[in-house]
Amino acid sequence: MKQVSAIAASLALAAVPMVGATTAYADQAAPQKVTTKGVGAQNVLSCTTDTPDGREGWARCRNNTARVVAFRAVVVCGMAPDVHGDWVTLNPGQSGASGRRCGIASTGVGSVSWEEG
Repeated sequence: MKQVSAIAASLALAAVPMVGATTAYADQAAPQKVTTKGVGAQNVLSCTTDTPDGREGWARCRNNTARVVAFRAVVVCGMAPDVHGDWVTLNPGQSGASGRRCGIASTGVGSVSWEEG
């Protein structure tokens, strides 16, 4: 009987939250605001991505700032090394595209994104 009481007490104690402890969840992370010359970092480029044939990936971007920005496509390839498109430099307001084809051993494009530089 003492074992049952001890087990019940330890379970009850485990259910009591610790004073001052907090629980953080990934979807509750505090947003971080990063700005670049008055333009939010998320608004420096407006981009769309596509994979026209499933073997190559493209990022098409527009520069929303008053400064020169460079970017390149990042293509995740299944069962083969990931590839990167050529760097593209965009003047203010200019649009451009960067892309790359996955290698012959690849099962195809898994995703396409872009990298600013």
